[in-house]
Amino acid sequence: MWESDTLPNGLTAALTNLPRRGMMAARLVFGHGAGSENPDEGGITRILMHAMAGGPSVRGTNGSFDALEQLGATLTADCTHDGASLTAVGPAARFGEILRLMAEAVMAPALTDAEIKRLTLQRAGEIRSERARPEVRARHEFIGAVHLPGSNYARPSGGTHESMTLIDAAAVRKRYARIVAPQDAILLLAGDLSGDVDADVRAAFSGWSGGGPVTHAEVRELRPTLEPIVISSLPSVTQTHVLYGGAGEPMTARAAAALHLAVYALGGWFGSRLNTVLREEKGYSYGAAASFVVRKVSGVYLPELILEAAVDSASTGPAVRVMAAEIERLIDDGLPSGELETVKECLIRSTPLTMQTSEQIVSVYGRLHEQGHGLDRVEEAARHIAAVETDVVQAAAHHLDRARLVMVAVGDPAVIKTALLENEAAHAID
Repeated sequence: MWESDTLPNGLTAALTNLPRRGMMAARLVFGHGAGSENPDEGGITRILMHAMAGGPSVRGTNGSFDALEQLGATLTADCTHDGASLTAVGPAARFGEILRLMAEAVMAPALTDAEIKRLTLQRAGEIRSERARPEVRARHEFIGAVHLPGSNYARPSGGTHESMTLIDAAAVRKRYARIVAPQDAILLLAGDLSGDVDADVRAAFSGWSGGGPVTHAEVRELRPTLEPIVISSLPSVTQTHVLYGGAGEPMTARAAAALHLAVYALGGWFGSRLNTVLREEKGYSYGAAASFVVRKVSGVYLPELILEAAVDSASTGPAVRVMAAEIERLIDDGLPSGELETVKECLIRSTPLTMQTSEQIVSVYGRLHEQGHGLDRVEEAARHIAAVETDVVQAAAHHLDRARLVMVAVGDPAVIKTALLENEAAHAID
């Protein structure tokens, strides 16, 4: 599916052909994200990426946006703990020009004092807004609960309100000089390759050089023991966002596929166990959800899983008991063969739905690259999932044991705290 080449400056370019598509997308993925930031500069990589997305210094932010608009294109930024990226999307007929604008933004971004000050103030406002969103707050409390204090993975990848006050343009320019290097990046391009796209890529990026050594603070430092429940106070809300999550121990690709199926069976699709009970049978929630991320480090797979639902505040206690019971039932009984085959088919067949456009394709593969996977990861994962048997799921399900999970509840403590503390101790967060 992907054809790769390496430019003389070390940049890897991987292209996939989508004939007769009017729109193309390119995602430039950098090898260092928030996980390699200095402790007092949390969120600096995100600020850098957004500054780069604002265009090159010679054009200015307004000039860059005007140039992109005239081409019918967009240039956006993203940053996770594992990596950072810029994505350009636009008409295939003008993509050579779009790539040149993208390359200009990478090679000579506007990292002025005024621009960085604007971006940090803007981000500080976004952080305040995120704290008011239960689902976002729950994710932030989760990563803090499973990773050791001081670990970069224990902090939001977008930084905190405090860290935004410490970031200045000089620090951003230093970060740029260290991590924006062609030899540590990959350009993923999806679209109609009937034109001379290879020549366009080389013309745009062959003049790019730079970058220096980056020392990661750590990969992931997990807490040896977990608080069973974390309550995050959001007074007066009428729903409680309940999240069960964990970061598992290293495992094989086969075991990771089995655990993925277990998580998906619990909350990954409309017919999942949690959705059926919480929504259809009990009416506690509009629906449950699940996510499963597996990073590949030194040949082993490191899983991170989340099961979550927004439930009626008055029903928080019963809803939590239902969720815990369904998790225990899967651990004890596994998945019957009929249900396993249904879940396999649903998971494998739903994957293409996440990659219908050029932009979605480069986004999915870009995230996988950040997590340490190769460009064959989607096909590899499908093969492992298809081969999973019931006994493998049963063996992998111990990663869902309650002692390995933390439960985060974001809601009104006056309504939910007593119900949550009936059976377990909790760590309350204001």
